[in-house]
Amino acid sequence: MDLGLKEKISIQIETINYCNRKCKFCFFGHWEPLSNLVMPMTLYERILDQVCDLPVTVNLVAHSSYADPTIDPHFFERLEMLKARGLGYWNITNGTNLTEEVLDYFLDNLPLIRRFFLIDVPTLDGAEYQELAGGPAAQAEKLRQGLHRLGPHIKPKSINARLIVLGWCDEAHHRNVAAIKAEFEPYGYQVILAAPSDRAGELRPFIDEKIERQTVAACTAGHFDGFLYFGVSGNLYGCCHDYTQRFTFGNVKRTKLLDILTSDQRREMLEAMKAQMCRRCVSAVESPLPDAATPTDSIETIP
Repeated sequence: MDLGLKEKISIQIETINYCNRKCKFCFFGHWEPLSNLVMPMTLYERILDQVCDLPVTVNLVAHSSYADPTIDPHFFERLEMLKARGLGYWNITNGTNLTEEVLDYFLDNLPLIRRFFLIDVPTLDGAEYQELAGGPAAQAEKLRQGLHRLGPHIKPKSINARLIVLGWCDEAHHRNVAAIKAEFEPYGYQVILAAPSDRAGELRPFIDEKIERQTVAACTAGHFDGFLYFGVSGNLYGCCHDYTQRFTFGNVKRTKLLDILTSDQRREMLEAMKAQMCRRCVSAVESPLPDAATPTDSIETIP
């Protein structure tokens, strides 16, 4: 049975559809959900059970599309479910809720998170933080405290901790990167300057990478066949860039995952997504890729 998936895949589950920031580089900075939703634990468990029944290897599970997963009221309970199934957690956070409780859990479960932290830190200046992240200035200090709380553990525990500094690639952005490096690189953090993405054109006109392809044959990030994306209400959709989940194949509350994956609707929606959204994406290419070109078996290669 051809599922249209690689032998090793990663999963992204939208456990909540709201965030505690409204970053200018994110959908939450420009649109808000119609209502704040939390995925029920019964639905979350159904997704995990059906994913684990697939004839593929699940490498990692992320609890986020764009929201910060640590503010999910069922955050720890979900991680315990991953542990029970031997699944790894892709640890992405904006760091504002890196409390002692959250950090202690991560440090007690380093194999679960693959000793990995990916933390979004646009700036630690209060006024700039309000402008870029859309949160109160005091939240920047809370983020700073969380980073200092994790810092002393990085080298002794061989943790791979990355700070992603998004900005407009202007003088202020480079200044923020330099300041964050000076404060946190001594701990062992990797500080990475990152330009904003227009999310395959979905964030235009606010951000525009000015990419328009005629056709799309493959995705260098492996989104077509290396990932499965589940929305907070159970939708299986095509790509993390699809914030509104308009390219949805079906819903696991009504249809078995295996049936969705082998459906004509999935094939048709993938082709529609390529024609309408992917042609604006930096990861898309017009020629097929060799099988080895889209690995999903390592934290290092996950976009």
